[in-house]
Order: sequence, then structure tokens, then C-alpha cells
Amino acid sequence: LVRSRGLGDVYKRQISYFSVGNGGVDSANSHIPIAPQPTDIDLVSPIVLGLYPGGGYRKPISAITKVDSTTLLVTLEITASDGGGVIPISEAGLYLYNGSEFILYARTTFPTIWKRTRRVLYWYLFF
Repeated sequence: LVRSRGLGDVYKRQISYFSVGNGGVDSANSHIPIAPQPTDIDLVSPIVLGLYPGGGYRKPISAITKVDSTTLLVTLEITASDGGGVIPISEAGLYLYNGSEFILYARTTFPTIWKRTRRVLYWYLFF
């Protein structure tokens, strides 16, 4: 649960969904990530993963594990049926959700990786 002051009901939202996309790299070279910007409000090119809320672009987070008092490990699993086969992935996002609205909490980019059958991504959050 994310707590904040002066931001309305943001404190009621939980980091509970993720999304992946293929818009995180230079179009001329899939090995060169483009850095996320503070103004990003969503992924550049999200991939429909399946029949999930938000048009199928966002999937529930697989697990959140408390590593210690300042660190969480977020596990994101993309299964064989997600995304319809072989897909390139070069960006990922974590979303806050209150039951009706998604807000991008964090976005990362990386050199293109491929999901062929199943792919698990691990994301550490430090507080």
C-alpha cells in the first residue's frame, strides 16, 4: 500500500499490476534502451497480455516479497499464453490501482528480451 500526503486518494492505491511493452529501445538498435522520463504516464508501446483489466495491457503482479525493512522484491510472470506467442519486451511498468483507475508508479527500460514460452522478471523496490 502506498501512503502519501496531499495527493487525495493516492494513499488508497496498491502496487498490484504490471505491464510490459516493446517501446523501451531505440528503433534503430534493439540493444540500446531509451531512459524513462519523469513525465512518463504509461509505457510507450504496451503489449496486450490477455483478458485482464485495463484493456488487457496490465496483469496482476505474481508476488511481492519483503526482503528487509527497506526492500521489496516484485515478481512479474508472463506465461506462455500471455501476449500470443513470441514477443519482444523492452519496457515494463508497475501500476497503482484502486479498483477503477491505473496510475503508473514506475517504468523501466532494458535491451530487448524475448518471451517465447514463459518469462519471469524480478523488480527490486528500495524505500
